[in-house]
Amino acid sequence: MSLRILDLDFDRNEIIVRHGKGDKDRHVMIPRTLICELKSHIENLRKIHEEDLKAGFGSVKLPQALSDKYQGGSKEFKWQWLFPQKNRWKNIQTGEEGRLHLDESLMRVP
Repeated sequence: MSLRILDLDFDRNEIIVRHGKGDKDRHVMIPRTLICELKSHIENLRKIHEEDLKAGFGSVKLPQALSDKYQGGSKEFKWQWLFPQKNRWKNIQTGEEGRLHLDESLMRVP
């Protein structure tokens, strides 16, 4: 559930699963039957992200090392979650808002 937009590579037809078993990155093929659906999903996410940015939000949490390296990267579209929560989180102390990724316990398998 913690895939980010940049983890999908349609040119190479693969998904990068980061920090998998043994804390290793894995490259997994994207089933051809899902490509159109994933691209459509990403375009919907782009619209949501643009609306969040217009409202003054649109940030996601980055690991500290990435946050230091890519200052301002937390608002870039490529770092957004592929499966974000519907509602934004809010830091009561700073007023900062953003989106977390869905928790796997919320997913239902048909």
